[in-house]
Amino acid sequence: PLLKQGFRLIIRHITFSAHALKGSFVDASKLPPGFFEKILQNAPVYSKISFDTFMNMTEPPAKPAIPTLLLWGAQDRLAPIKHARALQEWIPGARLVSITGAGHMPQLERPQEFVSAIRGLMRQA
Repeated sequence: PLLKQGFRLIIRHITFSAHALKGSFVDASKLPPGFFEKILQNAPVYSKISFDTFMNMTEPPAKPAIPTLLLWGAQDRLAPIKHARALQEWIPGARLVSITGAGHMPQLERPQEFVSAIRGLMRQA
C-alpha cells in the first residue's frame, strides 16, 4: 500500500499538477472559466481512478471490435501524438485524426474540428 500511495502521488504530480495542466493546452483561453481550478480540486480522485485502472489490470484490455476514431490534439504534451499512433497500430482499423492547434482536450480547444471528425465517422457508418 505504501508503494502504491507513493506512486500515486508521483502520477498526480506528473499529470494533474497546475504546471502539467497549463502546459497541456495550446490556448487555455478557450477553456471554460474555472476549468483548471475544478481539475486541481478533483486531482486526487482523477489520479486514483487513472492509477487504479492501470495498476489493477490483470490482463491486457480487449481490442475494440467497432470502428474506432482517435481524436488527438497535435500539441498534446500529456499524451503525445506518438501514443495515439501506438493505439492506432494496436486497434484494428482505427483511424487517427490529429487536430492542429489543440493540446490535451481538442473537444474544448478546437470544438468545430472535433465535431467535424465525429460527423465524418458517422457518415461512414
